[in-house]
Amino acid sequence: MTSPKNKILVLIIVVLLISNVALLGFMFFGKKENKKSQDRGKSFSEYFEKQLGFTPEQSVKFVQLRDQHFENLRPLLLEVRKAKDSLFSIMRHPSIADSVLEKAAENLAQKEKAQELQSFRHFRKVRELCTDDQKPKFDTLLSKIINRSYSRPSNRKTSQSSGKDSTNRK
Repeated sequence: MTSPKNKILVLIIVVLLISNVALLGFMFFGKKENKKSQDRGKSFSEYFEKQLGFTPEQSVKFVQLRDQHFENLRPLLLEVRKAKDSLFSIMRHPSIADSVLEKAAENLAQKEKAQELQSFRHFRKVRELCTDDQKPKFDTLLSKIINRSYSRPSNRKTSQSSGKDSTNRK
């Protein structure tokens, strides 16, 4: 016969084993979640195509434009990140000349300008891909996207000040 102490130890081992299996399962299925977030650009593109009613030929050209855009945008995003890091690293210095701060801010502004111009050129090419009937839909959709992206920070502040969790989005 097993003693009560042994039964408790076996029970603890079983609980730990189950929790380890659950954790491994969570980690395994969590990778699918990460893959979904990596495919966010593709799902957005599919939404965009559906809203505009692209033909199969337009869809193929749109995917090519999208892929080219991201290929061109990726280095610009890295440059913006580096410029922001450089600007905010200045904060660590106890005293810094205004000219150094101005130069770092100007550098960041130039990088962000290049990024915005790249996006503008991309969407202009996408608009050229649209038929005359699709162009008003495109203009409306792009306007909604731009306004939504600019309104997000204020939405976060509002939801935080009202005590709601800002991660809960509709």
